[in-house]
Amino acid sequence: MAETNAVRTATVTAAERIEVLSLSRDKLSALTQAGYLDNHCLDKLKQVTQERNSNGAKVMRAYAKEKNILANCNIFKKTSKKSLHCIIELMKFQSYSLGISLITQGHVADQMYVLMKGKCSVHVNGMHVTTLTEMAVFGVSKCEKQ
Repeated sequence: MAETNAVRTATVTAAERIEVLSLSRDKLSALTQAGYLDNHCLDKLKQVTQERNSNGAKVMRAYAKEKNILANCNIFKKTSKKSLHCIIELMKFQSYSLGISLITQGHVADQMYVLMKGKCSVHVNGMHVTTLTEMAVFGVSKCEKQ
């Protein structure tokens, strides 16, 4: 993801009830160190997936794979579709209520998100700069559309 000590440059708050998939820097680093998901890593991902899958998470992950959401991220640019699907399987499914901040400006950047349902407001220095909508990937400075 971004630098180890990188800090957030914006605050992202749920503008309504939202559902996201998230991936921590630690998990991504583990994937990277594993050579973008070798067979051992794939086996571990399957194990993690089996331990925590719920119907909502399954649906969100399937949709994220179908839309190939992560392919627009620079950090995943050279990653195979199969590996991208495995990364999505590793992402944690979460729901947040209106007004909850997922990211706070100035805090350490250690999580990336895929907004699967709902909208989020983005503020920099207290000023609204944009609204994120479904399918937005955010939380990692290197995760930008080409």
